[in-house]
Amino acid sequence: GKDFIIIWAGKDYIDAFYIALIVMVPFTIDLIQNLGLTIMQVANVYLYRGYMYLAIALVNVVVTIILLKLMGIVGAAVSTAIAMVIGNGFCMNWYYSEKLGLNIKKFWLEIAKLSVLVIAGTGALLLLYNLIKSLLSGLVVVLVSAIIYFFIYFFLVLMFGLNESEKTSISAFIKR
Repeated sequence: GKDFIIIWAGKDYIDAFYIALIVMVPFTIDLIQNLGLTIMQVANVYLYRGYMYLAIALVNVVVTIILLKLMGIVGAAVSTAIAMVIGNGFCMNWYYSEKLGLNIKKFWLEIAKLSVLVIAGTGALLLLYNLIKSLLSGLVVVLVSAIIYFFIYFFLVLMFGLNESEKTSISAFIKR
């Protein structure tokens, strides 16, 4: 992340890394629960999301102006991140649970289990990162790190993140 921004845009744009991180982390909530949107469309209750997003967006504009004056462009990212957590995190999960009857608690517990794998993979890569950086430089560090992360994460998911049915399906696919 950070090294890629430095290589791609230069050290003057390092704030872009932090801004992207601030916005992308809460956006993962929306991406993870994307199936809920399909359920809302099928149940013909998608309008709730539109009204909720409108309300959150209006509040976000006001908070962004305030935080922009206090913190600069990072403040705008923080405001958007807060809006995403409130909208996608709290409001949508409440709706999924209370109005659609989905077991959101169980859903997020399963996501938490998978998140442990992501954190473990990231931790393993961070342990290797300084070694990689001492041996290589520039874009090669980013590419090698990405490839190593892929294999670490793939191994962790294969060993600990899949149930037996999923492992059998992947095995059958590879054999074909």
